[in-house]
Amino acid sequence: MEILPPQILKSSESDVGKRVDKFLSQCLTDISRTQIKKSFDHKLVYVNKSVVLPKYTLMDGDIVEFRLLRPDEITLKPHKAALDILFEDDDIIVLNKPAGVVVYPGNGQQSPTFVEMVLSHCKLSELSEPIRPGVVHRLDKDTSGILILAKGDASYLRLVKMFSNREVEKFYRAIVCGKFDKSFGEICEPIGRSNIDRTKMSVRKGGKQAITRWELLQTFKKKFSYMNIQILTGRTHQIRVHMSYIGHPIAGDVAYGYNKNLSRGLQFPRVMLHAYKIKLKHPISNEPLEIMAQLPSDFKESLEKLNAF
Repeated sequence: MEILPPQILKSSESDVGKRVDKFLSQCLTDISRTQIKKSFDHKLVYVNKSVVLPKYTLMDGDIVEFRLLRPDEITLKPHKAALDILFEDDDIIVLNKPAGVVVYPGNGQQSPTFVEMVLSHCKLSELSEPIRPGVVHRLDKDTSGILILAKGDASYLRLVKMFSNREVEKFYRAIVCGKFDKSFGEICEPIGRSNIDRTKMSVRKGGKQAITRWELLQTFKKKFSYMNIQILTGRTHQIRVHMSYIGHPIAGDVAYGYNKNLSRGLQFPRVMLHAYKIKLKHPISNEPLEIMAQLPSDFKESLEKLNAF
């Protein structure tokens, strides 16, 4: 049994009264509940330097220190599931990923993952790590929308280079908190791993360059705004971090500043972010591609409720 290095989280006002095991599950979206349970079983979870049980309820400002056990080797298992395929040929497959599904396994088995679902439909390039075949970019678990996977090795290598060289245009739709004084803008702030919470990212000196452009589509009673967002770089949690940084966290994104009391009874089902359009040249044929993914039902329903809010 190998124990991984310690990690530290800090609870906030919105976490008061929450069980510590639920808190960890919500913060560690790439970690399975089984993996978290093992940490409790081996007394590897501390709050304010004291070992706690899973039922411990948090207070504002609690320091949660925990260690995980190194997970067993992960084996991908093709999983039959309905797929929303937007484009497919011999080289690539473009799909509309639903919210709530992890793209590939992380620290702890998350099954079925999206790549396992796709593997039941077709083969994917194996040039990447074994647990992430064909993956050239990713979406967070609670983000829905367009995901491109490489079926062939040549397309995989070309796509990796295209994403690195910013030859792929990525557009998102988001519901964010607050009202804007102008109709468009650009955020150019570096993003790096948070020094306070290692599971999160933050705008900080020494981070990697990150550029986000936004356009206002609609405002709902000065409380929420519907946005079109383009990212020119691909940093982890980029849109979530940048929108929070300018004081407009994404609706439902508790990790990056969303206050559920703002909605007065209107509950958002998840982080309201959807990758709705992508523009690129086909990695093999060089043919221009512009692919769109319709808003999912939970996103449409949230917009309808906001219109009646």
